[in-house]
Amino acid sequence: MSTTQLQAMLNGRPLLGWNDPDAQPVDPDESPRFLRELLEKEEWQYQRTNILKVLDIYKSEKEFAPGEQIWLVDEEVVSGLEEAVSKGGVKWLEVSFY
Repeated sequence: MSTTQLQAMLNGRPLLGWNDPDAQPVDPDESPRFLRELLEKEEWQYQRTNILKVLDIYKSEKEFAPGEQIWLVDEEVVSGLEEAVSKGGVKWLEVSFY
């Protein structure tokens, strides 16, 4: 799937870091801080419920395995890309790079 196709699936919104060749993965200890910063930005308000759900997952002290993906659609955790695509709504993908 191309970046353009994925952007279209994600309601045409920009993919954080995907178009920036210098983007670095966010350290897992920094992810909650980074997500809270996104909540303060107007352009990320459409993702507010998904971001809050991811913050709840981090607060639960869930350990993420390297490469693990968590897909959300309108704050509901779904099984993966296929289920996310099949549902309408705002999508979020949280990935562990460590």
